[in-house]
Amino acid sequence: MTGPMALVRNLPLIASVLGKHLGQPGPKAASVTLRRGPRQLRALVAGDRARRWRPDLSAMALAADGSTGQARAVLAEALETLATDEHGRGGGSAWEARVLRRIAHAAVVLHDLPAADRALSAAGESALTPRRATSVAHAVVALEQGNLKAALAYLDGVPGKAAQRLRRRIIGQREILHTELLERSLREIVAPARGAVTSTVSAVLHVVSTALPEQQSGYTIRTHGMVAAQRASGLRAEVVTRLGFPVDAGTLGAERRAIVDGVPYHHLLPRRGIPVPGTQRQEVAVAELRELVQRLRPDVLHAHSKHENAQIALIVGRELGLPVVYEARGFLEETWASTGGDPDSDFYRWSRAAETRCMEVADRVVTLSEAMASNIVERGIDASRVVVVPNAIPVDFAAGPGFPASSGDPVSAAVWDESVARRTRDRLGIPRDATVFGSVSTLNDYEGFDTVIDAMRLLADPSIVLLLVGSGPARSRLQEVADAAGVAQQLVLTGRVPHEHVRDYLCVIDVFVVPRKRTPVTSLVPPIKPLEAMALGVPILVSDLPPLVEIARPGDFGELAVPDDPNSWAEQMAALRYAPEHARDLGQRAREFVSRERTWARAADRYAEIYAAAVRR
Repeated sequence: MTGPMALVRNLPLIASVLGKHLGQPGPKAASVTLRRGPRQLRALVAGDRARRWRPDLSAMALAADGSTGQARAVLAEALETLATDEHGRGGGSAWEARVLRRIAHAAVVLHDLPAADRALSAAGESALTPRRATSVAHAVVALEQGNLKAALAYLDGVPGKAAQRLRRRIIGQREILHTELLERSLREIVAPARGAVTSTVSAVLHVVSTALPEQQSGYTIRTHGMVAAQRASGLRAEVVTRLGFPVDAGTLGAERRAIVDGVPYHHLLPRRGIPVPGTQRQEVAVAELRELVQRLRPDVLHAHSKHENAQIALIVGRELGLPVVYEARGFLEETWASTGGDPDSDFYRWSRAAETRCMEVADRVVTLSEAMASNIVERGIDASRVVVVPNAIPVDFAAGPGFPASSGDPVSAAVWDESVARRTRDRLGIPRDATVFGSVSTLNDYEGFDTVIDAMRLLADPSIVLLLVGSGPARSRLQEVADAAGVAQQLVLTGRVPHEHVRDYLCVIDVFVVPRKRTPVTSLVPPIKPLEAMALGVPILVSDLPPLVEIARPGDFGELAVPDDPNSWAEQMAALRYAPEHARDLGQRAREFVSRERTWARAADRYAEIYAAAVRR
């Protein structure tokens, strides 16, 4: 819920959020404006005329519309023109050097670090280039590479507000990664006694980063399903989001409390502006969380990735004598590395250390897969304190709108699904006799959908369709891959779909695919969407990666293919395409398993045991 009074109340917070974005160097501030601005503005800035003068802005306008591949091509073309020009190296004009620095900044926004390095090398050093401009540009690139110490070295002694703001931001990030406020609290705060040992837990407060309805992702869907089931079981479970959310996500008139499908969500929205990230910002978050905890009086604090949520929960828990459970839903450093980050960088090493430190201090550690649990234990965390609670779905997910969840009639459910599938196929223009391989996902490069497209080229079967529900930075590239493979007519991209409508699209899919590439993060962290497909009786075909093997149980609920191998994917797709009885058997067993073992109601029982153990510790 939002309102004009909340908007007025949030004005200081809005101002600090805008200051954070607009105070960033170069195109980063422009990128925020382009993403939040009207589509007409992006179209104007991406046009040919603007591109000749400001290729950096044109590239970011394209990226803001989802055309990341085209955006990178614009930068590459501009860089090639300037870098090969006889005036485009150190002794060139001040204008050329300035454009190259802008290209470097824009390349950072687009996570194209090789292009950023080339641009800075081409800009060179000269008397025509102010030292502060060069230093800030080098620091921005070093920061994006995760080299915080190098970024600070570039800014040492550099005058100017831009350099000072960037330096403060980097120092603040270092303070958080070094868990400085948490370590101080562990040294200085004497934790009060927890009172009589009891296993009775009647209330829990979940500390998360983002939430529905403003953010729709596997993260927020897991939170909502979990808390709704806990409340249905009689536990007073509530949620609190990170400091500043959802105002910092664009919901300027957000209230401090919202109810979503019966689940209370609290937002830490102070009446004053908030500092840039760092210890001072954490102190504000701790004060806000402390006040909420004293008012709600939960028995347990349950913090969820990333470590910043755990840090403030651990500090408040220590102050008030409350047990803290930390749920590691992913590993920040591995997610960062999967997008090209350097495992030898400061950010990777310090992020891993911060996550591990929070696990050490927490009373219990929850995670999503056995592969993730093994990773946590390898960090030195006592295995007896690590518990796996896999992804799950609501009990009534398979029922669908208009179908009685309590009927328990699989025949009626199948008829309902078929009816929904026919209507949705017609709307999407998919022939009713086509075999649909599909997925519901954020379209990131590491999801590997280009592998399936290449497999379709090898199969050369026009009756096979790939349906991708969702959006993301890889969308435009996937369309380009399909065009080049000659299967563009067999690829259906829906864009982002509200979660309440996802079930209709799943009913269209004959085989749900998860073709993730082999990266450190995909080898550890499982997605939630395959379970929703399995709940509807859809078999799954997944990459041979540990967390996906746990879900598919090859031969039981789905089959495996080799990551990044179109031949392997083509072979497995053909096997399922031409053995429909086997595919139906896989789907039926998947449906029975999920409805029996992978519901949030079952998970709620497991969490109750975890909380009781945390209280007794």
